[in-house]
Amino acid sequence: MKRYSKTVAQQCRYYEVGNIFEYMVETYINGNFSSFRELYHELNKEARKDFIDFLFYEVGNAQPYFSHCPLFGLPTEVEDCDILFTNDNPIKI
Repeated sequence: MKRYSKTVAQQCRYYEVGNIFEYMVETYINGNFSSFRELYHELNKEARKDFIDFLFYEVGNAQPYFSHCPLFGLPTEVEDCDILFTNDNPIKI
């Protein structure tokens, strides 16, 4: 059964967890990427935004800052990040 457009409270009750965002991060860390994708897509638009905020401020402990001369585009708030690339098929590079 597909679930769509659920609030954070609805997801917490359905999965019987105290914090659905922490549960989603744990799911991802444990390598259950398809389950994580399903959990993310079950959230409504506002809950998805809240999850991204959660990742930046709770998990990553990152704070945006203002840059007058970013690499591309106009001055804006930016956030440094590390990017991890994985290759599912090491033969093709």
